[in-house]
This record gives sequence, C-alpha cells and structure tokens, in this order.
Amino acid sequence: MASALTYPFSRLTQAASEAGVTLEQLEHLSAAATQIRGKQSRKASEYRRQQGETLGRPRVISEATYLRALTLESEGLSHSAIAATLTAEGHARGNGSTSWDRHAAGRLLARRRATHGE
Repeated sequence: MASALTYPFSRLTQAASEAGVTLEQLEHLSAAATQIRGKQSRKASEYRRQQGETLGRPRVISEATYLRALTLESEGLSHSAIAATLTAEGHARGNGSTSWDRHAAGRLLARRRATHGE
C-alpha cells in the first residue's frame, strides 16, 4: 500500500524502517495530515466568507445579455423561449457556455431583480 503515501512521507520509508516505524504507521500519519489540511482549508474559507469575500472564479454575464433577457420577458416570453433566443443569439452564460435552458434564464432574471430591484 506504498502508493497511498504522499510527499513528504514517501521519502521517509527507508529512514522510518530503520527507526522502527511501520509503513502502516506512516500511512496513518499521512491520512491524519491530510485531514488536518482539509480542516484548516475549510476553516480559512469559512472565515473569508464571513468577512464578505466572494470565493471562486467571478461569474460575469454581459449587460447586453441581461438587457436582452429583460426585453424578452417584458414581451411576455416564457423562460424556455428566452433561453432559446439567448442561445440562438450566442449570448454567453457565466460559465462561458452559450447554451441556455429555462432554468438558467430564470436564474438570470431572478438575479437581476435581486441585485437591481427591477
């Protein structure tokens, strides 16, 4: 099970065996270190969120896309029809895709209303 070991423990196997430490003990130590790093990372992320920081890649949707969706909605089109039009016109979503579905169109409009009160 030596493949489960990660740096720096993979380099310690020879020295550890000379010191009387078993491979199983090294594996447990490696797993414990991984758990500690995970907890520290989650704690740091939670702290940053509490400070109001937005984590991750920013999702940018152009103002033209918002305005086009609002125009289509004001014309009485359904979210499915809005999605089909945005897809046909090649408007990019926040993830870079140009393929829209009714759920994404609905979220786009809801987000716009929540942030701009429209």
